[in-house]
Amino acid sequence: MNYSTQTYLYIDATIGRVGAFVLDRLARILNIIRCVPRDIPQAPKCIVISKFMGIGSIVQAFPFLKYLRKRYPTTRILLVTFKDNEVFSQLLSAVDKAYFIDKSTLLSLAVTTFKALRLIKNEKPTITIDLEVYSSFSRILTFLIFSPYRLGFFLINTISRKGIFTHLLYFNRFQHISRVYKNMAYLAGVPKEYVFDNEELTDMLKIPFDSEQEAEKILRGLGVKDKKIIFININASDLCIERRWPADCFSILIKQLLKLQNTAVILIGADKEWEYNQKCIEQINAVTGEIKVHNIAGRSSLPVFLALLKMGDLLVTNDSGPMHLGDLMGCPTVSLWGPGTPQSYAPQNSKHIVIYHSVYCSPCLYMINERPCGGDNICMRSITPQEVFEACVQVLDWRKECVKVK
Repeated sequence: MNYSTQTYLYIDATIGRVGAFVLDRLARILNIIRCVPRDIPQAPKCIVISKFMGIGSIVQAFPFLKYLRKRYPTTRILLVTFKDNEVFSQLLSAVDKAYFIDKSTLLSLAVTTFKALRLIKNEKPTITIDLEVYSSFSRILTFLIFSPYRLGFFLINTISRKGIFTHLLYFNRFQHISRVYKNMAYLAGVPKEYVFDNEELTDMLKIPFDSEQEAEKILRGLGVKDKKIIFININASDLCIERRWPADCFSILIKQLLKLQNTAVILIGADKEWEYNQKCIEQINAVTGEIKVHNIAGRSSLPVFLALLKMGDLLVTNDSGPMHLGDLMGCPTVSLWGPGTPQSYAPQNSKHIVIYHSVYCSPCLYMINERPCGGDNICMRSITPQEVFEACVQVLDWRKECVKVK
């Protein structure tokens, strides 16, 4: 039976935490026996990077991957991640090979973990870098790879990590995640003078040549090729469903956006989110009659979806993976925040507007294991459709084209 992300996180925080604690004590003994030198080697044969939760976090790690590739051009760089990220991971030019773990069931988790460990250990990795902060599973995997140098994060203390990891970096929640990852690169031996611009980071994706042609074909099929294209992501993963802005707020916003001249609204998402998108469209039509809002959730491959975002004039999205992908592809974006903190995770460019109301319990995501609101996400409900609409107009400089909105 498949289980939810929340169930996986519960198992990780209970059984996984005990297992990681025991292995950490064992690792301390082995570290004394093996006497691993402190200095990172100048030419490691192979580096393994573990990053499991979310495409967005992998996107934020692009500078980190770029730094490693420049510093160690002949080193094999491997990525181990969840199968959910398989298609995206295979597009990464900085990664020589990726291994995927299927967490959909306990059996598949065990089988695919064993297989990945066997294949990775055959590579004889010199360094393992764990980019997860809270995951006990990731720590256990880091230990079982048995590389001489193991780099990871700590939060409040190092008590349960000094054995599994040979090198630790303080995870500063008050710094942007991209800066946190950069400092992990420095810990791995990357010179601090390395700097890259956004274009260089975008080049890290190996998007097939025909993806843009397929994207154009989709837009022509929808009859929106010559319109201003507004992509809207009304979804958020079950990591924290409270990140969703209410569907009725999105409905009001969409009706406002469609009053702009020559615009087309397209709802995006994964295949399993198509139905939720459709309910939002039906809610709009129930009040106003049929309005042409397109739903392409799950109707394209990831490379084609990236090409679509590149052609977009605006992306409106909750804090989620598509937000980071839109930023990566240069699509002007308005992002909506509540449980998460934009200070640490929002894209940083001039084409991005963050809308965030700092209620007392926000941010709670990554801070505590249960939402204090019990699902009643007042942080997201405090965002009004009018302020989101005005942000959209600001991003696209459409004020002269706006009709009066009642």
